[in-house]
Amino acid sequence: MELKNDPHLIEESEFWHKEANRQPEFPQGIREAGILDFDINTLENRFFYDCKTLPNFDGDTSFTALSILNILAEWRRFIVKFQLANPGAASSEKRNFNKAKIYS
Repeated sequence: MELKNDPHLIEESEFWHKEANRQPEFPQGIREAGILDFDINTLENRFFYDCKTLPNFDGDTSFTALSILNILAEWRRFIVKFQLANPGAASSEKRNFNKAKIYS
């Protein structure tokens, strides 16, 4: 996911994505979508999600399911200020979901 190329916004975005600063409902929502655990890494103005998922995980379906959860809808409205995307863009338009490596 591309972020606005502003060091202050990137730093603030990293802060809010840290586990200690997330809403308590967030981990439950991602587990319900099939994501068991995830890490977020930043390279310049891009976020990379490293996800541990269930074997039958489908990124498009899961991220669509996540987008309709109330707490995550609020989160998406909040974090759009950091993203290099149109405010109304769908999750699929903001990210390039890629199963580059599957670990067993």
